[in-house]
Formats: sequence, structure tokens, C-alpha cells
Amino acid sequence: MKNPSTFSLALLALIIFPAGLRAQVREIGETNVRPTPEIKRLFQAFAGDWDTSEKREQTQFFPKGGERKGRSHVRLAAGGAMLVMEGHSDGSAGPLSYIIVVWWDKDASLYRYFTCFKNTDSGCEVRGTAHWDGEKFVNDYEEVVDGKKMMALSIDSMHFVSSAHAILATGL
Repeated sequence: MKNPSTFSLALLALIIFPAGLRAQVREIGETNVRPTPEIKRLFQAFAGDWDTSEKREQTQFFPKGGERKGRSHVRLAAGGAMLVMEGHSDGSAGPLSYIIVVWWDKDASLYRYFTCFKNTDSGCEVRGTAHWDGEKFVNDYEEVVDGKKMMALSIDSMHFVSSAHAILATGL
């Protein structure tokens, strides 16, 4: 050994790091979750692991239309303050990995919607607002098409297939 003190520090770090990691993992598994009634409704509707199906109509973004199928996991985060959806799908519309965060804005009395998509050229953005329309959860947002802002919407509805859940996404 050229420097025993460096070796000792490295050994100490290896011993301490797993203990620190275990402490962090315990914090992630929140036990005292108290969602607002609005987030609780979302969680009751969408919590768990889902098979997803997405159909894209012909647009400039999808000249031939397309479809994707995949899996999504929906959970509460930040002590129940928000709903987080993470997933991956693939098909003729191309591969897509995503995370979606939805929270209740008490002052505005509506849901806020944040998305991160990893596909050909997308990124992360606050993507409008959302509301319930009966049993459908609707995300209203704007898209720029040919340099013009256009209103768009994404509708998530539940279709039960056997004992599995399925989410159907439609929109731009």
C-alpha cells in the first residue's frame, strides 16, 4: 500500500455507504401518506401496475398513425401530495418511456400535470391542467403545430380486462 490512510478512508466509506443507503431506502417507503381527497380519487382509480394501449391518429407527428402497448406503474409520492406514473411502451408509433406527475392545486381548484417523455425528440414540461369528466380523467394542454398553438387533450379511462387494469390514451 502506498498510502494506508487512503485505504482506510476507502474501507470506511464502503462500510458506511450501505448503512446510508439502507436509511435512504426506508425514507422512500413512506408509511404516513395522507393524500388530499382529489389525489386520493386519482390514486383509487389508477394505482398499481397497468397494461397500457395507445392509439395515434394520422397527424404531422404520426403521418401513418400508430399504436403502442406497454406497462405503467402508478403510485403516490411526497407523502401523498402527488400521483406519479412511470412506464414504457412500444409499437408502430415507436418506443416511449415516460414519467407523469399530477398534483392538486388547491388555490386554482384543479389538477396540474407534468410530463417527461423519452422518445424521438420530447423532453419534460408542465403540460396543462387536468380534470374529471365523469369517469374519464382529461388532461387539457396546448401543442404547437406548424407554428400555431392548438388545444389538445389526453383522456385516460379505465377498461377492465379480466383482473388486469388497462389504460387507454387518446389525443394528439
